[in-house]
Amino acid sequence: MKILIVSDTHKSHRNLERILKEVHPVDLLIHLGDTEGGEDDIAALADCPSHIVRGNNDFFF
Repeated sequence: MKILIVSDTHKSHRNLERILKEVHPVDLLIHLGDTEGGEDDIAALADCPSHIVRGNNDFFF
């Protein structure tokens, strides 16, 4: 099982997209917070089960 753990994307998904292309396929994405409202976009980009927790800049969910 390949698990990708990331954090602090702050609505900017360019680096996340690059990493996902490098390590594809991923079985699980864990995001440790500070998505700033980009949770749905992150889950769609990952194209695998995703667990996203709230960070200190996440006030949207």
